Amino acid sequence: MMTEGVSAPQDMPGANKQQNTEAQCSALHDAQACGNAAHVPLRTYLQVQHDLERGLIAAERDCSCFVPATRADAMAALRMLKSEYLVSPFKGLYARRSSWVELDTSQQTLHIMRGINQLHPAWIFRSHSALLAWNIDIPYILQRLILIIAKRIPSNRSALSARRLLARDRVVTVSGMPVTDIGQSLWESLSDLPFEFALAIADAAIRSGSLATSTLTELLESEQEQQPLAQRPLFVASYACGAAESIGESRIRAHCISEGYAIPELQVTITDPTDPQRTYRVDFLWRLPDGRLVIGEFDGEGKYFDPKIRTTRTAQEAMLRERQRESRLTIYGIPVLRFTNDELLRPARFHNLMDAAGIPRDSKAAKTWNAKWSAMV
Repeated sequence: MMTEGVSAPQDMPGANKQQNTEAQCSALHDAQACGNAAHVPLRTYLQVQHDLERGLIAAERDCSCFVPATRADAMAALRMLKSEYLVSPFKGLYARRSSWVELDTSQQTLHIMRGINQLHPAWIFRSHSALLAWNIDIPYILQRLILIIAKRIPSNRSALSARRLLARDRVVTVSGMPVTDIGQSLWESLSDLPFEFALAIADAAIRSGSLATSTLTELLESEQEQQPLAQRPLFVASYACGAAESIGESRIRAHCISEGYAIPELQVTITDPTDPQRTYRVDFLWRLPDGRLVIGEFDGEGKYFDPKIRTTRTAQEAMLRERQRESRLTIYGIPVLRFTNDELLRPARFHNLMDAAGIPRDSKAAKTWNAKWSAMV
């Protein structure tokens, strides 16, 4: 059984106690203003607030959103939501704002999924929502919708995408949640997504180690026996590479493939020209026909601002170290292309950058590739 490795947020008694006291006072004032305080003895009211706080902390330790167990809890949560002490990322689910903002998007999504599982134990998570439970990185933009299997299609279509149970569905339990097994989850996800997102997930699946002894291709070949007409998952797998270290790197490579640009080498080691004992790894390296080299780096925000990713104490130190690293590399006379999410969102910018650097492009091959992809089911 796989676990997603999400650590429960640590409680900060001092700050949270003060915020909670302020939230309780604000909530009590609201109740009094509405004429409700006369019906709720102060001691009972404060006990409900105390029990709610204990429930919120317990939910954090379980890496889950809080689900009110009683009507009193639900009313107290709504009052504390109004005072902005709590957030409600999904209908009926709550979390302390101070703890919620410390989680990254994937951790928040997993908290929501565990909360949903408490509200609706019969729902089954599928496709890339299931893959998140399998500890596979999923592009943040895809996490806006939770993908489920349910007997009755829920009305909340803005946050959920549901289908009914099929005879071929294989359900297992991962971290206490019902999900489709990893092979089916990969197949469904790679079948439905645009190439750049599908490749990012295929790369992440290899990188995660969640595939155990099976390879990605072996898993998908097994799935294809049940759905022989589908071609996209295995086509995506033919380009997958676990050397890509982030979703952004995978998406840049996907653009190179679909747009006919030369495909770079990944995670290449280059010696520091000022210190032979030190080496740097670059995200991409192109070796051009005329012998020139071009380095490519993907700069996601986490590289500088996510403490779980950066190797320095502060974002400023991370940026200074990156500038020093680039200055060393340019001593060799190798240009460095820096890609950001802007290049992913604005194809014209991606083309301009690649063309300016002289990266070879085969437009005819790109046209053939895109026609082949479009014809696949």
